[in-house]
Amino acid sequence: MHRRYVPFQKRLPLQKRVPRVECEAPTLNSLASDLCHLTEPNAATVLDSLTRRYQQNVIHTYCGLFCVVLNPWRTLPIYTTDVMATYRTGVGDGYPHVYMVAQSAYDGILKGGRNQSILITGESGAGKTENTKKIIEYILECCGCITKEQPQEPSNGMVNGYATHGAAVGGDVISAGVLLEAFGNARTTHNNNSSRFGKFIRIEFNEHGKLQSAQIECYLLEKSRVVNQDAGNRNFHVFYQLLSNAFPNEMRQKLLLTQTADRYKFLNQGNVCIDKDIDDVANGLITDQAMDRLGITGDEKLEVYSALAACLLIGEIKFGERSGLDMSYVDGKAEIDAVTSLLGLKSSRLVEALTQPSIRVGDKVIRKNQNMQKSVFSAAALAKVLYEKVFKWLLGKCNEAISANTSMLSESVM
Repeated sequence: MHRRYVPFQKRLPLQKRVPRVECEAPTLNSLASDLCHLTEPNAATVLDSLTRRYQQNVIHTYCGLFCVVLNPWRTLPIYTTDVMATYRTGVGDGYPHVYMVAQSAYDGILKGGRNQSILITGESGAGKTENTKKIIEYILECCGCITKEQPQEPSNGMVNGYATHGAAVGGDVISAGVLLEAFGNARTTHNNNSSRFGKFIRIEFNEHGKLQSAQIECYLLEKSRVVNQDAGNRNFHVFYQLLSNAFPNEMRQKLLLTQTADRYKFLNQGNVCIDKDIDDVANGLITDQAMDRLGITGDEKLEVYSALAACLLIGEIKFGERSGLDMSYVDGKAEIDAVTSLLGLKSSRLVEALTQPSIRVGDKVIRKNQNMQKSVFSAAALAKVLYEKVFKWLLGKCNEAISANTSMLSESVM
């Protein structure tokens, strides 16, 4: 036994600092695969054990029923089909891994005949999105739904390189994940593919353990990101994909998007319109292909892209205020006409809604003048609601493709 001092305050921001811990950290069993097996479990020995394992590229550690996963911030060869096979055949039993968590849940369905749930939690950048995808990937592999042909992924971590086979729903589950990432994930200062919504994924199996259907529920979409981003943050991925070379110039002209991303108010506030670690062109093509896979028609895709373009152009609408009257007006018609053209509205109706909204008082409907600040807020609210409607519609299309009206055993991932 030796005395090891563990300075908790090292490199931690002020709000996350905890008191310095000075206690004995026994070398015996310090690399235990289960933290519950440490000779003297306490804050210092747990941190010491996780650190030692991390330094050896071992990022998975059990803690009783839980599996602690540390984000390696680099690619490790631990998510290959060969590694999957070790856990499917039982060779990997005892070695902590998210695949083992998924296999245990799958066994609980096949052998125990009971529904299973997997909860994935952690702070921003901890790797929740990636671990969710790895678990679903493993489950689909167990069902014989997919094989992974290439071990590479697009630069922002979106699912790529998969060949679907077997049950069609397996490929649809992957495509649904791709689509929801494009519309629900964004770059933050901690994570270049941060999920800005919560999701609950229910995967259903038949009596033979084969994938039958799935269902996705989404919660708390960060609508405010559509109109406002802090420094170092981007808007949702799909906006930058739409303005990239993934789509021909003719398409952008049809959508009345004539400028680059850094010229749009709703995209340039974080000053990171271009991220060298995110390939918007490649990911834009993947997103468009996912929509095709899920049965979204060409006309429906055009409507979705038109709504996205309208969201951006709403941010370009300029307002003025009449001196002394506390009354706003639209300064220039080009942006209003562009938005209404994309949404199939009359320009006059949109101008009235933003500057003189109608309110009901008893049995009467009256118009109330708004000042410039309130009109700006109204425009932002319109963009947020419009984006939310698009997101919910796409979620519905995803569920149409992957769900079935049957009652079966299920495995849930949240």
